Amino acid sequence: MIKFNFQKTNQAPISFLKKKGKELGDYLKRLRETVKERDYSLSEGFLNLAQEKVFFEKKKKFDLILVCGVGGSALGPKTVYQALKRKKDLKEILFFEGLNPLFLKEVQDKIKKTPKKKIALFWISKSGKTLESVVNFSIIFKNLKGKKPEVFVLTDKGSPLEGLAKERGFHLFEIPKKVVGRFSVFSWVGSLPLCLAGVDVLKLFSGAKRANKDCLKEDIFKNPALLSALSIFYHYQKNKKILANLIFVAELETFGKWYEQLVAESLAKNRKGITPLLALGSRDLHSLGQLFFAGPKDKFFQLFFVKNLGADFSLKKIENAEIFGKCKKNTIWQIQEAIYQGVKRALEKERIPFGEVVLDKLDEEELGYLLETKMIEVCFLGQLMKVNAFNQPAVELYKKETRKILF
Repeated sequence: MIKFNFQKTNQAPISFLKKKGKELGDYLKRLRETVKERDYSLSEGFLNLAQEKVFFEKKKKFDLILVCGVGGSALGPKTVYQALKRKKDLKEILFFEGLNPLFLKEVQDKIKKTPKKKIALFWISKSGKTLESVVNFSIIFKNLKGKKPEVFVLTDKGSPLEGLAKERGFHLFEIPKKVVGRFSVFSWVGSLPLCLAGVDVLKLFSGAKRANKDCLKEDIFKNPALLSALSIFYHYQKNKKILANLIFVAELETFGKWYEQLVAESLAKNRKGITPLLALGSRDLHSLGQLFFAGPKDKFFQLFFVKNLGADFSLKKIENAEIFGKCKKNTIWQIQEAIYQGVKRALEKERIPFGEVVLDKLDEEELGYLLETKMIEVCFLGQLMKVNAFNQPAVELYKKETRKILF
C-alpha cells in the first residue's frame, strides 16, 4: 500500500495543521456530497470519474496507438503508460504533444517499415481548437490514409471537433464539460487509449476510488491529500514557494511532468503561485544536489520512491570488484534505496523540510491512488491559497499573440 509520510519531517506545527484543516471542513463536506450525488456540475466532479462503469471496446486490437494531445490531454495517460511499459507487455503508444517535424518523420518512416500494423489514432482536445493537436492530427491522418486507421475523437460536447467527428464517422467520446484537462486522467482521455494498449484500467480506477475514500476524511493524519496540502501551504506562507519533487524512479518522471502542470496551472493566479521543480534521483543530484543542500532554503521537498520494481540485478561476483569495494548492499535497487535514505538523512541534518511518498510496487492500483490523491491535494491548496484551481486564463495570453502572427 502506498504511504505518504509528512507528519514527522514537514516541520509544520500540529496546531497549524489542525487549525487550517478545520477551516477546510465545509469544503470536505462539499467534496463528499459531490461523490455521493455523482455531481458533475462542479469542477470537482472529476472525483466521480473513477466510479463510472466505463465501456471498453475489448474486441478491438491494435498494434500501435497514436495520441494527438497536449498538456492534460496527454500527460495523464502518458504518466501511466511510461510507468508501466517496462513492466507489462503493452501495445506501443506514441504521444504527439508539441510540434516536432523530426519526430513526425521518424514515426512516418517507422510505419512505412511495418505496413501491416493496425493503428488507432486519437485526437484529444476539449475545445476542439488546440493548435498543436490540430496540426499533428492533420499531418498524421494524411500520411495514414492508406493504412485505414481507426480514429477516436475525445472532446467537449458542442465543440467544433464534435461536428467534424460525426461528419467523418470517427468514434466520438465526450469529456465532461466541467472536467478540465489536468484533472481528466480518469475520463476517456486516459482510460480509452490505456485500455487499448493493455493497461488494467479497472485496477487503476480501483486505486483512485480508495484514494477518494481516504482523502475525503476529516482526520488530517489519516488523509494523505490534506496532510500534504497543509504541509506545502505552511511552507508557502513561510516564503518557501518552490516545491522540489525529487523522484527516485525513472518510470515516474512523466508523473513529475504531470504533477508539475497540475501545481503550476492550478495555483498560479493573482500573482500567487507555487513553482514546481522536477529532479530525478540520483541522476540530477549530481547537478542540483549542491543547490538543494547548500543553496537558499526556499524549497519544500517531496521525495518519491518505489520499494519493489519487480526486477533487480545482483552485485555478487561482479567484475571490477576491486573498484567497487566491499558494499553492504547486494543489488542495484538496494543501492538506489541507500541513496534515497542518504538524501533523507542529509535533508534532516540540514533542517530542510520534506515529505515522502513511497509506493510498495509500480502497478495500476498504486498509480491510480497516487494520481487521485495529488489531484485532491491541489484542490485543497486552491482553497487554502484562495484561488480558483480549475481555470487557466493567463494561458490565453501567448495563444492570442500566436493567433495574431498566424492568421
